[in-house]
Amino acid sequence: MEESIKDLLKTLKTIEDKIISVENVSAAITYLTWSLAVITFWVLGTVIYDKVSGSMFGAFAATYWTVVTALIIYSYINVEKN
Repeated sequence: MEESIKDLLKTLKTIEDKIISVENVSAAITYLTWSLAVITFWVLGTVIYDKVSGSMFGAFAATYWTVVTALIIYSYINVEKN
């Protein structure tokens, strides 16, 4: 868990550096929004999975976490291209 938090903090630092380097305010807001989405869904998925792992809902939570993370990464890449 500690390593996951360290990885998350590194990701946030990278995102922060990108926000600072972006001159377009709209793009900076988009970066910030996706950063918050990543944190929110990562925490939510992890908490749900930890609380109910082993049950059918635990499998749902793991699937939910994976799908949402993939969508966020896909959208983040599209934001990068724009």
